[in-house]
Amino acid sequence: MMYKDPQLTNRIEEAQYVRLTGDGVTPLPPESFSLINSQSQDYHSASVNSAEDKRVFTTTCAFPQQWFENDSQIFFEKNSPPEKTELNSVAQNYYVPALKRHVGRVMRQSAAMGLVDPRTTYFSENSLHDAALHLLGSLYKKIVTHSVAQTFAIPDLRLRIILDKTGAELFADTLYHPWNKVGEIATITFDGIRDLPQVKLASAKVSRAAREAAEARGAHEALLCNRQGYITEGAWTNLFWFDLSGKLFQPAEPLLPGIIREAVESCRTVELRSVTAEYLLNEAAEVFVTQSTKPMTKINSINGTMLGHSAEKKNKTNFCNELLSDLRKQLW
Repeated sequence: MMYKDPQLTNRIEEAQYVRLTGDGVTPLPPESFSLINSQSQDYHSASVNSAEDKRVFTTTCAFPQQWFENDSQIFFEKNSPPEKTELNSVAQNYYVPALKRHVGRVMRQSAAMGLVDPRTTYFSENSLHDAALHLLGSLYKKIVTHSVAQTFAIPDLRLRIILDKTGAELFADTLYHPWNKVGEIATITFDGIRDLPQVKLASAKVSRAAREAAEARGAHEALLCNRQGYITEGAWTNLFWFDLSGKLFQPAEPLLPGIIREAVESCRTVELRSVTAEYLLNEAAEVFVTQSTKPMTKINSINGTMLGHSAEKKNKTNFCNELLSDLRKQLW
């Protein structure tokens, strides 16, 4: 698993998994949670046939460490762990960036797929939002208690929501993002586009295959390319780049309406442009990807080739850092 925390051996025991239906909330054993992991032979196929393929999902996180000014995790003083009342207070007052946007998107996309009729559905955005907060609160208290006793550090949390015609699944666990250890990431190109690019499907066939291909080549992320060779997005991310004048661009092809992507568009004017890997390597000043579990990560290479301006423009342009500062103000 990409985000398995190697430092928390009891991760599964700490995970919280529930199903929300018209009958209420039902706790489920965490080990029974799984996302569809089947592969497609044709990664340019736009067919979505099975019931599993039609499940819609979203992922967000709580207390992402990169949103704190000191870019570190929350630590309690070693000699003064919080009292029980403080644990309850902390668990009830944490903030999950853009949770309402995530819930709204998964509900809208489910309605567009015919999974949920917003006029007659057995649960609303508010009930889904509240269930997510309660789930994270329960896990957070458990994590805080364990962390104070063992390491005094509070890990980031991840929340995944999956909707189908019968209800919603909510799964919360600890988050260890492998990109946390690198300042910039290496990428590859991957020939394929996601099924229904405007919708985030639980099957994620192309995204999984692309990420596996990237890891096999020692890279962190894959950039998906259509039949014409234009990059559309990352396997699990949205792509942006600045030119040398500071103008911000994103691919013109159909894009997933990512939550952080929407936030970027609120902070800056973003132009659409068809783009190739060659163009990014030779012309872009700064290239980065966005996703909710790690809002902004710069790219330094594509297919083993360093971006042409990575070395000569390093410490000379500051476009990404300026944008990140504005994103923090909007989402935190």
